[in-house]
Amino acid sequence: ARRRTLAREVADPYAIDFLEDVRLPGGARRLIGGHWAARRKAEKAQLAAEVATRRALQALRDLSINLKDASDLLGIPSAKLQKISRKG
Repeated sequence: ARRRTLAREVADPYAIDFLEDVRLPGGARRLIGGHWAARRKAEKAQLAAEVATRRALQALRDLSINLKDASDLLGIPSAKLQKISRKG
């Protein structure tokens, strides 16, 4: 019997998405679910923190406070403050 590969059957193999069927014990599955829930929560919190930082930085700039002093007040390195301020 001749074996056929998927790559020979599909013109563009990168156009196909595969879903792996991985079966895990309930405890491991719950831990992985908890991991992803925590990551989504952390990402949302990070975005909220960046918004709050941009607003606080703008308020400090409106008071003519320089970036180094704003960095000290906010407890964030100047380079990171510059990066965050450019996103908004």
